[in-house]
Amino acid sequence: MSDLRPMALGEIIDRSAQFWRANWRAMYGLFLGFQLVEYILIKGWQLAMTTWFPDSQGQRVLDLVKSDPLAALTQLGISTGSLMVVILVSTLSRQFLFVAGTRFVFPRVVSRGAPSSGEALRFALGKVGVTTASFLISVLWAAGLGVLLLLPGLGLFAAGLFLGRDRPAVIIAFTVLGGLAMVAAMLVLFVWYILRFVTLAQVVALEDASVGRVLARTAELSSGRVGPGFTGLVKFRLTVLLTVVGVLIAITSVVASAPELILNVFFGGFKDGVLIEPPQRLLVPAELISAVVSTIVWPLYVVFQVMFYVDMRVRREGLDLELQLQEKPA
Repeated sequence: MSDLRPMALGEIIDRSAQFWRANWRAMYGLFLGFQLVEYILIKGWQLAMTTWFPDSQGQRVLDLVKSDPLAALTQLGISTGSLMVVILVSTLSRQFLFVAGTRFVFPRVVSRGAPSSGEALRFALGKVGVTTASFLISVLWAAGLGVLLLLPGLGLFAAGLFLGRDRPAVIIAFTVLGGLAMVAAMLVLFVWYILRFVTLAQVVALEDASVGRVLARTAELSSGRVGPGFTGLVKFRLTVLLTVVGVLIAITSVVASAPELILNVFFGGFKDGVLIEPPQRLLVPAELISAVVSTIVWPLYVVFQVMFYVDMRVRREGLDLELQLQEKPA
C-alpha cells in the first residue's frame, strides 16, 4: 500500500477497512493476548469485590450507610480506588498494544517491510518507559481538566442544598441539573482526551521523541486545519472518523456479547436490591467467547490511527516525498 497521497475522509475509512481485511488474522494473536489480560484483570477485580467486599455493591451499600456510615465509606473507597487502578492498568496495557500494532501496520502501509507480530511486540516492550510516562502525564492532564469541568455541576449541587433548605423540590431540581452538568462534563472530557491524544501510540512507535516531544507532537497532529470548510478542520475530520470506526467496533462488540446477554436475561436480575449474576461456570465461557470474537475487529482501530497519522504527515510534512527520496540511490 505504497500509494501515499492526501486522503479524503471516506478514503481513510476505505483504506483502513481494506488493510484490516487483508491482515486481521496476522494481528489477531497479538490483540487477543492483550484482550485476555484485560479480561483477567477486570474479572479478578469483580470476583475480589464479591468475595471480600460484598457490601460495596447495590442495595447492600445503602443499607450499610444507615447502620455504619464509616464502614460503608471504607467499602466504597476500596471498591472505587481498586477499580480506578484496574482501569488505569488496563488502559496502559492497551497503549502498549497500540504501539505494537502501529509497528506492525506502518511498514506495510508505506511498503517499508513486514515485521511479524512478535517483532512488533518486542519493539513495544522496548518503548515501555516513554509509553508509560506519556500515558500517565496525559491521564494527569485529563484529571486536572476534569476537576475544572466538574466544578459547575458541584456548584449546582451546593446551590440546591443552600437554596432549598425547606423546599425539597428545589433540592431535587438543582440535583438533577447538577447531575446533567457532570455527565456533560465527563462526555466533554472523554471526547477531548480521545481527540487530543489519538496519535500518542503512533508518535511513540514511529518517532524517536522524548516524553515532552511526544505530547507536543500529538497536539500538532490533531489540531489546526488541512483544507477549506469544516472537513478541513482536523478535529472535525477526527470526530467523523472516530465516530465511524467506533460504531463499527461497537456493533461487533454487541454482537459478540450476545451469549453473555442471553445468560443475564435467563439467570440474572435483582433480588432484594442486589444484582444476581448467572453462575460463573456459565458466565466465564460466555465472556471469553465475547472477548475472542470482539478481538477480530479491534485491529481496525489501530489501522485507522496509522492511516490518519500517515495522512497528516503526508499533508503537512511531505512524508511521501521523504520516503521517495530515501528510495533513490546515493
